[in-house]
Amino acid sequence: RDPTLATDRVVSGDTPSVFSQEFFDSHMDLIVSNGADVMRAGVSSTPLLNAPLLGCNRAAAALCRHLTAAQVNRGGPHSPNRTPLMVAAEQLDRGAVLVEGGLADEDETARWRVGRIQHDILTINVLLRAGADITRLPTATQ
Repeated sequence: RDPTLATDRVVSGDTPSVFSQEFFDSHMDLIVSNGADVMRAGVSSTPLLNAPLLGCNRAAAALCRHLTAAQVNRGGPHSPNRTPLMVAAEQLDRGAVLVEGGLADEDETARWRVGRIQHDILTINVLLRAGADITRLPTATQ
């Protein structure tokens, strides 16, 4: 037994996820096999829009296994052009701005945000592999 395992920390100060990708996948398979709609829109969002917002790359990967590329590129009910890839890119940008501005050293919240950068990168990778369309992202001229 490793006595430091319970106190292990990641860069953001959070404990690392104890759930494997296989856990997320099997849980999602169970939910879907019992009739859950993984694209069901809530008041303003969908599960796949929430995953990058919360830095949950493993949840995004589990969801994408059950979605088509068209579904991966779908925006929210009130913001059809705000795709999961756009949300993930916004989250990554927030962390990058904090690093570049030197704010990560001043504020605990900023340090947490910077610690999420790796999760944001992984989420973007997951979405691109699932068929996310980068041409739907706004450009500097828009």
